[in-house]
Amino acid sequence: MKKQIVAFVKLLCIIYLVIFIPKIISHKKEIKNNNPYSMSNSRSRHIESINNLIKNKKNYYWLKNKNIALFCDTTTRESLKKTTKLLTKNRFQIKKIYLIKKDSEERIHYKNINIPIIEWNPTSTNNNTKIILNNIDAILFNAKGNGLRGDICFNALLKIMEINQKYNKKIVILDQPNPVSKYMEGPGQIPFQHGLTTGELAKYFNQHVLKKTQSLFVVPMIGWKRKNQKEANPEKNLFKILNKIKPINLNIDNKTAATSILFTKDSLTPWEINHLKKICTSIGLNCEKFSHTNKNKVEFVGLKINNIQNTSKFSYFNPIITIANFLKNRKNIKLKYSDSFNKMLASKEATDFLNNDINLNDFKAKTRRTLQDFYAKTKGLMLYKPYPEINNIKIIKI
Repeated sequence: MKKQIVAFVKLLCIIYLVIFIPKIISHKKEIKNNNPYSMSNSRSRHIESINNLIKNKKNYYWLKNKNIALFCDTTTRESLKKTTKLLTKNRFQIKKIYLIKKDSEERIHYKNINIPIIEWNPTSTNNNTKIILNNIDAILFNAKGNGLRGDICFNALLKIMEINQKYNKKIVILDQPNPVSKYMEGPGQIPFQHGLTTGELAKYFNQHVLKKTQSLFVVPMIGWKRKNQKEANPEKNLFKILNKIKPINLNIDNKTAATSILFTKDSLTPWEINHLKKICTSIGLNCEKFSHTNKNKVEFVGLKINNIQNTSKFSYFNPIITIANFLKNRKNIKLKYSDSFNKMLASKEATDFLNNDINLNDFKAKTRRTLQDFYAKTKGLMLYKPYPEINNIKIIKI
């Protein structure tokens, strides 16, 4: 009898193992797959920081009772409406919205948003810092840059953190992707192409730039990987920088200047134009020889850039410095660098090299040291992998 009972119990155990254990395992897998914050799912799914804030709002309960100033980049009406609706619906008290923009940008009229909207240029001398944070308890920063030192997001973030040193408000960064985060490249305390997201950049400012550290919180993205994004539109940013060097595209309309490198007819010889074309091709620019006549009937010659061959491997500083290095040694061209260009470089070494005050080897050595120093300071602040690659100075000569 005992043997029969034992055999029956064993049979029940086998049935349980065969039928119920696979169901339990399957259920656990289903839960894991439906969880957007699980590690396996985060590899393939990118969850924006604002959605992360909403999903985990219990971790930011202290923010709900604060009067918040929202700083965001200029965006479409629908996008801003969606953002403010999402925040207010979840009981975040947005009292002011500051639109980060340049004075030259067209004004956008936002309707059906019952929150005061103020246009704010961080580089303007007319900023009244007392008004900005008046009756405000916390700052919510939601802006995306192009990944370059001195862009509008970079300047706005640094400016508001500098202002806040006096007022000590809590700062919450809704982290945003860096569209060209694959490389760190260029000289200066903060490289021309820094490789950091908005949140990582804020952490660097807080620890290494500001005189007084602040109460800083970064809401991370989920599942984001550091890489160059295809939608980054690097051609547009490249020409914005090149057009700060004159006489490149001097007296050329904006539409033509957004795709061309042009000079007055006798500035470059046919050999020099061909050589410039070879250089541009070697740095990854698909280009062709191009001539243009402006509205004043002045003839120009040079190149038309059609696109960038491989955006996933493209970087800004080396192409710009390569083109400038070729042009600065031309007999009929004298380059002049705008103040905004020098501020973007933010490097005495780069300025000295472009003015022929130091040689290429010294420039490379000094830049290599500053890049390594910056990488060492930022590695512990980075929130995402893979880490950016250090791209040392490479000037192509043909």
